[in-house]
Amino acid sequence: MNMPYMSFSLGGVLMGVPAQQVIEVSRAVAVELTRMPFAVRHVLGLINLRGTLAVGVDLASCLSVEPSKARSSDSALPSLWVFAQAQQGLLGLRVDAVSDIHMVAPQDLLPPPVALTGAMRHIVSATVALPGALLHVLSLEDIPLQPDANLLSNFAEGVS
Repeated sequence: MNMPYMSFSLGGVLMGVPAQQVIEVSRAVAVELTRMPFAVRHVLGLINLRGTLAVGVDLASCLSVEPSKARSSDSALPSLWVFAQAQQGLLGLRVDAVSDIHMVAPQDLLPPPVALTGAMRHIVSATVALPGALLHVLSLEDIPLQPDANLLSNFAEGVS
């Protein structure tokens, strides 16, 4: 049975998550973030999404991907957020653009490329060959939200 995956881009890389986990997509000029003391660098803070707290994650920073030039050069541009439910709670993922919903057969989910390094190596759980693109499927549960010296140093070094 085919499963839907919502795709989005970040720095020219096509990424996706199971569509069933997506709660909302929002474009906001200024999202009010409540900073969290001692948070890892890619955790931007807490976001109040209609009474439910979401952890705001800068995916570009987490995955060491350069955000789109338009977003990085113009801070007045609205941020695009994908809110998705993970085991550890609601996550707000800041992305460059939302792409499409792709129906994927289980046999089309392939292992991630061995050339991935750093956090991409740990967070990308599968890839899907699409016409003209490669979809990197993210495991939201593997995005670190709390400081862990060993895990974070492994991300930085690309060690498994």
